[in-house]
Amino acid sequence: PQPGELLSSWVGRNATFYDVPPLFLLQHAVPDIPSIHAADHYLTKSQAHSLSVAFRTSPEAVHGMTFAMIPEATRPLIAPRPVQSCPICAKLDGAIQVVTRDQLQGWRITCSACGGRLEDLRQPAAVSTSERHAMAAALIGQNLIDTEARSRKRFWISPAVVARLLLARRIVRRLPEHGDYRCARILGLIIPEFDRLAMEAALDITQAGRLIVPLHLHPTLLAGVAIIMRAGPRMLEKIRSYAMGDTYQRLKALFSENGEHWFTMREPTQGQLI
Repeated sequence: PQPGELLSSWVGRNATFYDVPPLFLLQHAVPDIPSIHAADHYLTKSQAHSLSVAFRTSPEAVHGMTFAMIPEATRPLIAPRPVQSCPICAKLDGAIQVVTRDQLQGWRITCSACGGRLEDLRQPAAVSTSERHAMAAALIGQNLIDTEARSRKRFWISPAVVARLLLARRIVRRLPEHGDYRCARILGLIIPEFDRLAMEAALDITQAGRLIVPLHLHPTLLAGVAIIMRAGPRMLEKIRSYAMGDTYQRLKALFSENGEHWFTMREPTQGQLI
C-alpha cells in the first residue's frame, strides 16, 4: 500500500494485477465480508487478520487503511466517494490509481502525506481572501478533528460534533435582502461570510446522512470549530437560542449531560479568544 491508501484502493490494485473483480479477491480472503464499502468502514479485527494473512502483511496495517476505528461522531464527515485530491502526490508514479483516506475526509484541507493543499475533484474553486485569513484557525480545527479520529482523544466536546452543529440550519431573525434564509447555518453566527454563501448558493451539504461541504469552504468550517473549541461552553450556550428542531434538542441534551462539568472549567481570557 501507498502512504495513506484506502483499503479498497489497495485491494482494487491487486485485483487489477490478477485480472479479477475487487470484491472477488476480497471475498477470496474474507468470505463473510459483504462489500468493498464494508471493508473500508466496518472491517472487524478477525477480518483484518484474515486479509493480513492473504496479503502477507500485519492486521494493524490492514486496519490502518480503513475507517473502522473512526469515532461514530466523525462518520458523517466522511464522504461516500473521493471528493478531493492532492495535486502533488497525484503526480507521483502510479499514484493516479491510488485512493487515499484523505480524499474522503470532509474535514481535511491539507494532505497528510506531503502537507500540500488539497484540490476539489468536483468543482475547483479559487481561494478567497477570507479563506486565506481563516487558514491559521482552520489548520487548528483540522488538527483537532484529525486527532480525535486517529487517536480517539477526548476533548471537552467532540470537535466532529461541533462541526456537525455548525452545519445545522438556524433560526434567522432578520431576513436577508438576497438568498434563501432557509439555508442559513449556525456557522454564520460565528463567521458571517459562510452564512452569506450558504444562503446565496443554496448549498446542499447533506448526502445520505453525511455532511459534506465543498473543499473551498472547509477552512471556514474548521475555523469555526477552532473558535468554539477554544471559547468553550459559553459560546455553545449563545448558539443554542438560534438552534432549531433536532439541533436544539441535541444541544439541550449536551448541556443536561455535561453542563455542570463544563461550567466549572476555567474560562478563557479575552486575550486567549483573540
